[in-house]
Amino acid sequence: MPYRFVSISVCFQKLLRVIRNAAPGARTHWFVACDVATVPFLPYCASCLAPTETGRREVGRNHANAVVIPYCSTCMSTVGGFNNALLAWNLSSIVLGVAACLYLPLIPWISESVAIVGAVSFAGLPWLACQVWRNSSARRHSTREKAVIVVAGGLACLNIEWATRLSARLGTNVDSQHLGIKSKIRWAGGGVVIALAATPWLYGTFHPSVRLLNLTDDALMVFADNYQLANLQPTSSENSLAGLFIRAPSGKRRLSARRTDGTVVDDLNTYVHAGHEHLFVPGRPRGTCFWLERTTFGRSRSGTTLREPLADEANFWTLESDVDIWFGPALSPNSSYFTGGVVTALRQGACPSTANE
Repeated sequence: MPYRFVSISVCFQKLLRVIRNAAPGARTHWFVACDVATVPFLPYCASCLAPTETGRREVGRNHANAVVIPYCSTCMSTVGGFNNALLAWNLSSIVLGVAACLYLPLIPWISESVAIVGAVSFAGLPWLACQVWRNSSARRHSTREKAVIVVAGGLACLNIEWATRLSARLGTNVDSQHLGIKSKIRWAGGGVVIALAATPWLYGTFHPSVRLLNLTDDALMVFADNYQLANLQPTSSENSLAGLFIRAPSGKRRLSARRTDGTVVDDLNTYVHAGHEHLFVPGRPRGTCFWLERTTFGRSRSGTTLREPLADEANFWTLESDVDIWFGPALSPNSSYFTGGVVTALRQGACPSTANE
């Protein structure tokens, strides 16, 4: 339903706000304007300033400019392994996100918000571990990311002292306007997107909707497996706003309804089918029946209606097709202008045998 997706969007925006506040900002780089092809090889590690004789080739976005950046052996292995670590964390996030969004919606009576938050939290664990590992000070020889990035018009350096030495060799100045370059660390939480997209859909599949309707003269308390679903007020006639929509976990369920004084009106063992809509009318009067009306709209067959009665001996039904209109007609005065389609309406009225009497 539309309101569910609106609430999910609001929760997602709040979650992003929390992540932005909790996560460290983009690493600060200092810009050195230069021709990348003329950059000399300095004998200092671009990350920790240790003496070095080896380097790592860095390429710009357009793959046209390349430069060899000096690193010591420790920084070389650390920077080289960072991309592999990001890949591992991203795969871990995807696996955890998929596993969580498949498992949590199967838990009976879990709320949709808890399932979404739980799946997102599991999928975000690798991202959190990556942040802690990235920013930990223990045993950190230097930064774990690239110390120099090739950008348009020059180099973006993480170490301001190395940038100052390079600018002195080139006869330029370090730009005082530092650059905030985003890290690829955000990909360590790739499973969060999967969890946010899949969990609401899977929850709706494994917690199908049940329309509750009270045709008795008293208010009813409706239970499923001794878990109270709703307080249901009586409805005297067919009304599109009658009753309530609730979600029940799929599987074998014991549904019951009681009056406020404790009198049991209905008690049955049934099966809630995943991916289907259901109708439960506890204490249904024997003279009231329900049926599905499938009306075909279009210029050639406008208003053609087929009726499918629901079982008269039951008070709980599993509907094989989605209902477009509850307790109201599907006919419209403008139906001749529709290009085509079938509208399914669930109707309520007197049983045929009662009507003929």
